[in-house]
Amino acid sequence: TKPADVSLGDDQLRSLIGEKLQAFHDTLEGREREIFEERLMAQNPLTLKDLGDRYGISKERTRQLEARLLEKIRDHLVREIPDAEEIIPEFLTSISS
Repeated sequence: TKPADVSLGDDQLRSLIGEKLQAFHDTLEGREREIFEERLMAQNPLTLKDLGDRYGISKERTRQLEARLLEKIRDHLVREIPDAEEIIPEFLTSISS
């Protein structure tokens, strides 16, 4: 198990990331907002095909929109969280293409 101070830091970091993701969500509209809500943040995410069918676009186009959105999320977190690249490098890497 982790020491209490590390766990507390992890909880605070998760809370901070959650706040920043909510602020980012509030800036989204249309397809981007739906991809964020129904694919990236959902407990049971929709498939690329499901989202593509909803909008009448290909699975590949949906993947491209998702990749662009992930880059925007990464850029937002780096801008909003000082030292994000040092504090949460694995998370940032996981959302980059």
